Amino acid sequence: MSNEHIACPRCDALYPALPLKEKQIALCSRCGCKISEAKADSINRTIAIAIAGLLMFVPGISMPMVGATLVGQHAEVSLVDCLVMLLQKDFLIVAMGLFLFTIAIPAIRLVTVLYICLAIKRNQVNQTHRQFFRSYHFLDSWAMLHVFFLGVSVALYKLAEYADIALNVGLAMFVGLLLCSIFTHITLDHHYVWETLEQASDA
Repeated sequence: MSNEHIACPRCDALYPALPLKEKQIALCSRCGCKISEAKADSINRTIAIAIAGLLMFVPGISMPMVGATLVGQHAEVSLVDCLVMLLQKDFLIVAMGLFLFTIAIPAIRLVTVLYICLAIKRNQVNQTHRQFFRSYHFLDSWAMLHVFFLGVSVALYKLAEYADIALNVGLAMFVGLLLCSIFTHITLDHHYVWETLEQASDA
C-alpha cells in the first residue's frame, strides 16, 4: 500500500487509498475481493487479546495438558515435558523445531504486537517499531500452535482406544493461547498500523 493507491490482493487492480471510517470495508469492483477494512477499536482490542495470550502462555506450556491411565499406571504430560523427552532421546532437530514453532515464535509474536500497539496508543512511535512490525509479519507464518494442537488431537484419538484419557488445565490454557494468537491477527488493523508507522518515520 502506498500513500496514494492501494492494490487489490487478488487481481492487482489499483484504487485511490481513501480513508475509511470504523467498520467500513473497501471491495474491489472487478473481483469483489476485500482490499482494506477499518477495524473497530483495533489497537485496544489487540492489546487486550495479546495480554490475555501472554497470561495463558506459561501455564499453557508448563501445566499438564493430558493424562493417560493404562493398566493402573497414570502419566501426565505438558509441552515442556515433550520438549525434555525429545532432548533426552537425542531428537535434537525435532526438539529445536518444537521449541521454535510452539514456544519461542508465538511468545515473540505476542510480545511484539503488544509492544507496537502500546507505542501507537501512547503516541510514542519511532522508526524502530517499523522493524518490529516487519518481524511480526515474518514470524506470522512460522507460529505453528495449530499444527501442534492438531498433532495432540490425533494422538488423543488414537490413545483413547487403549487408555483412559483425561484433559487437564494445561490443554485449556494452550487452546486459549492458540485462540489469542489467531485473534490478534484478526483484530489488528494492519493498514492502520503501517500508515501510523510510516507517518512517524516521515516526521
